[in-house]
Amino acid sequence: MENKKLNTEITFEFADGDTTKMTLCFYKLFLLKKSERFKGLWERYNKAQQKREKTDEFDLVTTLYTAYVCAHIDENDVMSEEEFMIKLGSDRDALGDAIFKLMTPKKAQGLQNGSEKKPVE
Repeated sequence: MENKKLNTEITFEFADGDTTKMTLCFYKLFLLKKSERFKGLWERYNKAQQKREKTDEFDLVTTLYTAYVCAHIDENDVMSEEEFMIKLGSDRDALGDAIFKLMTPKKAQGLQNGSEKKPVE
């Protein structure tokens, strides 16, 4: 079996057609947690991830904004959360799909390959 490196970075398309990179890899989350520039975002993201059963709709936005910031954490020109929400749009299926790919890249890769499970022989 071929050992494929899972891509933990995705390209996300905003409602206006622009694209951006997003990631939730642990190292970038670590940098975010230590960051003074994005103070408070780590705490909101972490709290959203801990309340699995009862989620607020803005938890989706917080998760995606966190992934955006993580992918661009070393850059100077990072959108504010408000700018990000305006570009994001309202397609909840697209938002959920992006979060699925970010949080479970192995499962997402299996679905892209046509099946999550091996065929029965």
